[in-house]
Amino acid sequence: MAPSFIQCCAVILVIAVLQPAYLKSLTSEIETREETSQLNRIRREAAVGLANPETLVINPSPCPDGQDFCETADDYPTDHINEMIKKQPKYILDQLYTEADDYDINKFNPSAAGETPLCAASNTVVYPKKGKAKDGTFEFIVNDSDYKQGVRVEACLSQTNNNQCNIPGSLSIGYTSYCVQKHIQRTLVVVDKSSPGLTGFVTKPFEFPSCCSCVIVMTGSADRIGFSPVGSGPTNTTTVSSRT
Repeated sequence: MAPSFIQCCAVILVIAVLQPAYLKSLTSEIETREETSQLNRIRREAAVGLANPETLVINPSPCPDGQDFCETADDYPTDHINEMIKKQPKYILDQLYTEADDYDINKFNPSAAGETPLCAASNTVVYPKKGKAKDGTFEFIVNDSDYKQGVRVEACLSQTNNNQCNIPGSLSIGYTSYCVQKHIQRTLVVVDKSSPGLTGFVTKPFEFPSCCSCVIVMTGSADRIGFSPVGSGPTNTTTVSSRT
């Protein structure tokens, strides 16, 4: 009976000795996992500028190829903007501007209705993520899957014949024509670069291509044949919209 008692006590003693060491090891392992998880979270948040606002790109780079707006941007802080949207009051989100892309193309594109436009143009709705504001600065424009800002644009296509309008027949002597790009102003919600940590939104005006118009110009040759009224000159123009 005595040996069994001694053996049992020895086992209890071993467990009593090992238990603090085991618990210490287990606690250390849990702390290491928590630290690793926290470090990974900080790295993820820092990557999108949430944990460390100083890592955010304050001044967006210009759009490629000299464009005034672009629908894709490598430096666009998608995750950061998504987090910002969740914290914005409703009246800010109500400022988001969009135009439907299911408009009647026949209304804006005469060629679709069997007619020939004076100036060839493309019609589409764009959702820019970066754009050049009227003050000349590039801004991050709020555009994600839930909150979109779409703008309908009509851009002149490359023209032949010295960019002249597609006018049937010919103009009177002393007149010529050409296609010009018109623009319209749209106010969009952008990231406020002056807010601490880039956590605010503001609205700024932008210009987008809106219409490709035909301009008829009186040239100097009209003066020589007596068709030019007094006070007129080469700058005397008449604009004819390409839309009907």
